Amino acid sequence: MARPTRTATRAPRPRANARPPAEHADRTPPVFTAKVTIDRARTGVTRIGAGSKIDNLVHIGHNVTVGKNCVIVAQVGVSGSTEIGNGVILAGQVGVKDHIKIGDGSIVCGQTGVTGDLPAGSFVSGPFARPHQQELRIQSVQSRLPDMYKQLKEMEARLAALEKGQGS
Repeated sequence: MARPTRTATRAPRPRANARPPAEHADRTPPVFTAKVTIDRARTGVTRIGAGSKIDNLVHIGHNVTVGKNCVIVAQVGVSGSTEIGNGVILAGQVGVKDHIKIGDGSIVCGQTGVTGDLPAGSFVSGPFARPHQQELRIQSVQSRLPDMYKQLKEMEARLAALEKGQGS
């Protein structure tokens, strides 16, 4: 007896980089790259939201909740029991303290240390997670600090000389 031939056609395979249809956006699995460490929760659960992308050398602590469609770039460390909202971007080498909340849509620039809660829509940078524009102003002044310090010492010396001259 001959084997029946297959006449059914297969659905075309999606391209590797094709975006899923909008109706499946909540079901897109998270993407993990090389050497990502996710700690298992001792009590509770560690969750990574649908559509999130986690880059190389990232550490996610225990009981962390990462929202949907987040991007966590290389060498980020997220301490335990942290809540990361939907659509958050953590750039390279960000450190996040434990037991804090990062609001939806926040952007944390590279090498930033997050030590407290961030409201939704925050855009922070620098070692103390200040608003980005404020951090840029601080950085622009830092390069001038040695000259400002020298001027301050000269003004103090002139003031001391004036006060000494008036006292006699």
